[in-house]
Formats: sequence, structure tokens, C-alpha cells
Amino acid sequence: MSDYFEKFPDLLKGITVSSMKEKLVANEYSSHVDFLYDFRTMFENIIIYFEPDSIQVKKAKELQIVFEEKWKKAEKAFVFEYNN
Repeated sequence: MSDYFEKFPDLLKGITVSSMKEKLVANEYSSHVDFLYDFRTMFENIIIYFEPDSIQVKKAKELQIVFEEKWKKAEKAFVFEYNN
């Protein structure tokens, strides 16, 4: 992944689904906000790295919409449970 950053210095940081899974398993996220930041960063990196009309960008945007919808529901449930 480091060679990507040499070629594409605009990438935000090296985030992949695998690296996020490793951080989850190792309990390295200090909050749900950190997880959310990594997920959004991953989508942004795809949009920066690949051509705008590529299948990767198309699928990333589709997945981002689904993720954001599910995140809102999960966050509402979490807030409700936390406050009760």
C-alpha cells in the first residue's frame, strides 16, 4: 500500500477493509467515531485513486450510500439504548 501513497499523495491514509477488520479484532478503535472516520476515508481514497467512471468508484459510491443509511439506523439505536 505504501507505493500508492508515493504515486498518489492525495490519498488520505492507508485504510482497507482488511486493515479495519484487524483494528476491530485488536480492539484498536477507541470509539465508533474512529471507525466511521476510517470507513469514510476508505471511500474517499477509492474516489481519489480510481478514474471517476470506473467500476470501483461506482461500487464505492453505492456501498457508501448503503453504509451511511445503515450507520444512521445503528447510531440511533445505540443512542437510544445508551440513554435508557
